[in-house]
Amino acid sequence: MKHSLQLKLSQSLTMTPQLQQAIRLLQLSSLELQTEIQDALESNMMLELEEDEQDAGNTGIDMEPAQQNSEADAFNLNDDVINESIPEDLPVDSA
Repeated sequence: MKHSLQLKLSQSLTMTPQLQQAIRLLQLSSLELQTEIQDALESNMMLELEEDEQDAGNTGIDMEPAQQNSEADAFNLNDDVINESIPEDLPVDSA
């Protein structure tokens, strides 16, 4: 009698309903996504749209006002460093 031990390793991807929904939503255009969200809001009374006045013109990047100010200061600091390190009149080599 011959005895043997085998080890088999495999990997598989299971398309769960959540994964299928995520893939479908990622493929939608902005207008189609907005329509999909509106349909979900209308069909499920437990969902509600939370929109602040500041969020109405949001570009998709959520930052606290302190973060916005610190980033603006960092950009201004970089501009100052660039302006200080490059002289107005550069020497010309005429030789």
